[in-house]
Amino acid sequence: MRFLLDENVSYRVCAHLKAAGHDAVHVGEIGLTSTDDLVILERARHEDRVLISADHDFVQILSRPGSPALGCLGARGGRPAIG
Repeated sequence: MRFLLDENVSYRVCAHLKAAGHDAVHVGEIGLTSTDDLVILERARHEDRVLISADHDFVQILSRPGSPALGCLGARGGRPAIG
């Protein structure tokens, strides 16, 4: 699978995903630290990646009518949960 990890998710999670054979990229690796949520969502959609974030704003954005079709995992309490 292809993942994009938001800045509020540890780089260690990215390293574990890569070790498991996934194509995982952290926003810090591609110069998107402190970037607007909509830009991050568009990048994930454009690259066909599942977004992993602990930011609840993404859930609100994705629940709006007309929002992009995108997989999103919400990380909470150090463990990812499907959101």
